[in-house]
Amino acid sequence: MVEGIVNTLIDIASGIADGIVWLLPISPFAAMELVFDGELMGYINHFLPVQEAVNILVGWGVAIGVWYLYALILRLVKAVR
Repeated sequence: MVEGIVNTLIDIASGIADGIVWLLPISPFAAMELVFDGELMGYINHFLPVQEAVNILVGWGVAIGVWYLYALILRLVKAVR
């Protein structure tokens, strides 16, 4: 009895999560176009490693996002005072 209720709740939560993920784009950067595509970008990359800077900023942003999500979850279960 309880097992069936728990399985139903898990199926509902899974369905909601699948629906949310389905709404999101495959990549948030898929629609972006690089304006400095060509010879100019090569000159800029000679002095400023743009690709490496973007990779570092994306990694940093993901780490900060995970930290905030973790803190939010802990606050929801009242583990953080």
